[in-house]
Amino acid sequence: MGSDNTVLIAVVVIVAVVAAVVIGLLFAYGLGFMGAHMGHGGEEKPRISIDDISIIDTSQEKVYVRVISTSDKTYVVTVRVEGCVSKTYNNIVIEPGVKDIAIDIPFQKLMQGCQFKIYIIYNNEVIASKTLQAKIS
Repeated sequence: MGSDNTVLIAVVVIVAVVAAVVIGLLFAYGLGFMGAHMGHGGEEKPRISIDDISIIDTSQEKVYVRVISTSDKTYVVTVRVEGCVSKTYNNIVIEPGVKDIAIDIPFQKLMQGCQFKIYIIYNNEVIASKTLQAKIS
């Protein structure tokens, strides 16, 4: 009789251990899947494009670049300019619709003609870029 109880207890322990491992793996897989899904699919990528130069303000030495957002949300982006001028503008708020972003370009460079590439960066990823030419005559 003693050995029958020992076998029964051993079988119950083995079944319990296997069940615990299976449940643990299923739980871990479920959390991993949900976490991956939330991390990659949870946030919409901004739909922002660069149109063209809207205004050249020689008195302020600024060129305004028109940006269009077709997103439903407001985004805070970084704007990087490279070319005849190199500068980074942080914490630029882009709301749905049209916005003009001021880029500092010295008057002398505007007289000579200034080609630059503008990048819009969100979460360390370039989401829009365009090469533009600013010149006054």
